[in-house]
Amino acid sequence: RNSLSSNSVISIAESDDGTLWFGTWGGGVNKYDPVREMFTHYKSSGLRKGGLAGNNIFDIRIDDMGILWLSVWDKGLQRFDPVIEAFTDYSLDNKTAPFRLKNKHINFQHEDKKGRLWFGGHDGLEVLDPNNMQVNSVVLNTQNDIYDVMETDDEMFWFATSEGLILYDHETNNNTFSYW
Repeated sequence: RNSLSSNSVISIAESDDGTLWFGTWGGGVNKYDPVREMFTHYKSSGLRKGGLAGNNIFDIRIDDMGILWLSVWDKGLQRFDPVIEAFTDYSLDNKTAPFRLKNKHINFQHEDKKGRLWFGGHDGLEVLDPNNMQVNSVVLNTQNDIYDVMETDDEMFWFATSEGLILYDHETNNNTFSYW
């Protein structure tokens, strides 16, 4: 069947070559080749080690190398190299990963203006410094679910949470709570 593996699409990303990637609820990752007008499905079998960890993909970020970073619900972060079609797990379960995230429910990924990677979700907020591969938890004044982020021109961060908006200055670790 030349269509999506699930009608419930949660995330979309586009590669530099025009390939479209769709994260679905229950259907894994779908690749759409607009030239050939063909879908390829990447689904978790639940048994195969080294494959997609789960079929609920909340966010897809594509880096400068064309690598996909997948937020896999209840499984954490996975890297997918589309050239060799290989998955790498970055959860606490993978003891050999160069970095590991505690967050198993990642709603968003964000690369800030300084190249740091932010991961927010139902298990808090973490930031990765790719220069030293260090992951730090960022403690906001509440244990909110974090749904999205927007970075301002002056490098302040607005976080959308279950309790309202949080304005955060990473350089000074000051945060202000605003509820609208």
